[in-house]
Amino acid sequence: MNPTAAHTTTSSNTSQSRRRNVQNYSLIWVDGTIDKSEDEWKNNIEIVEDIISDINIFKKPEECIPLLNTINMEKILVITSGFLGEILVRDIHNLLQLDAIYILCGNAARHKAWAENWSKIQGVFTSINDICDSLKKVVHQIDHNEISISFISNQTIMEIASGQRNLDQLELSYMYSVLFKEIILEIDDADLESFNKLIEYCHQQKVPESQLAYFHHEYHRQSPIWWYTKDLFIYGMLNKALRTFNVECMLKMGFFIRKLHQQIEQLYYKQLDDYRESFTVYRDQALSQQNFQKLLTAKDGLLSFNSFLLASKNRKVSMSFVEDSLRKTTDTVGILFIITINQKQISTSTTPFAMIDDYSAICGEQHILFTMHTVFHVSEITPTVSNNRLWEVSLTLTQSHKSL
Repeated sequence: MNPTAAHTTTSSNTSQSRRRNVQNYSLIWVDGTIDKSEDEWKNNIEIVEDIISDINIFKKPEECIPLLNTINMEKILVITSGFLGEILVRDIHNLLQLDAIYILCGNAARHKAWAENWSKIQGVFTSINDICDSLKKVVHQIDHNEISISFISNQTIMEIASGQRNLDQLELSYMYSVLFKEIILEIDDADLESFNKLIEYCHQQKVPESQLAYFHHEYHRQSPIWWYTKDLFIYGMLNKALRTFNVECMLKMGFFIRKLHQQIEQLYYKQLDDYRESFTVYRDQALSQQNFQKLLTAKDGLLSFNSFLLASKNRKVSMSFVEDSLRKTTDTVGILFIITINQKQISTSTTPFAMIDDYSAICGEQHILFTMHTVFHVSEITPTVSNNRLWEVSLTLTQSHKSL
């Protein structure tokens, strides 16, 4: 199979691509000289396909605008030539879904001056390999931020407690997350058969071939936590499936979700003695203005992360992504969640979490991994002194089944 033919799309078949993208991002490539039949261009495209499967190629800036305006479930990344980029950037820079732009040209000095005026331009590059080094960091940041969060105000909680509102009137993402977790953890299917079905599904859904081959051959040598923290497609694909409630993808990944939850639960009981004293972990998040307003209404209410949640005991580790997000755009609000865990105030096994440094693919970052659909009480929401677009939000781990 020719990987370039399998993954890249043009304006004639991009609608089909939109339906199949399981990644949190899509790439638009605009260059008047691009020719997929030439070895150099073919090689460049294949290099990018190792990171992003959904690549849409155009030769004129105006040809990509209709597609850009229809993408609403993924973040958009753009690679463009210097000459066309100077034209295109004026029309697309303010799009909410646009995350980053890369200028690929033969003369970086010629385009550097104008490119520096646009915050979403990551730089002017003469090598596709240098662009890919940056792309890997950017897509990981996108996967980190594209996580489903539900916000429940204190007023809603009071109305449910008094019988004025039913549980089925809660935010749909919250209810779907509760139901899915209950169902998927009860299923007992054959791991090998489920694994093979996931591999087949990933082939069909255009997961980058090199990443999928690695996962296929090495899966049984590592633990679920290791794979979840590995810089591969699993982390982002799982986050997107739960964020968009892609039932087919969620079910295909069901055995992995179950195994990941079980490993967290096993470590939780093994580490119980380490949780006798209250401690704090941190999680940074870039929120849209819409979700930030929802967060403000949830003060003294509840917040639920509807996927698995990775946090760190190291505050500096947890600030890296959000600071980059704020530099790129004014469309988002940076949040540092300050999470207090006091095991004495909640019953054992309510919400399993574990210290995972000894099991993670990422070393030395003091990570804590919470199981999916962890619920927190929102106690304080305050702006930071240093940046009026960066807020600190104090959360306390709570008993989700007793909170409503």
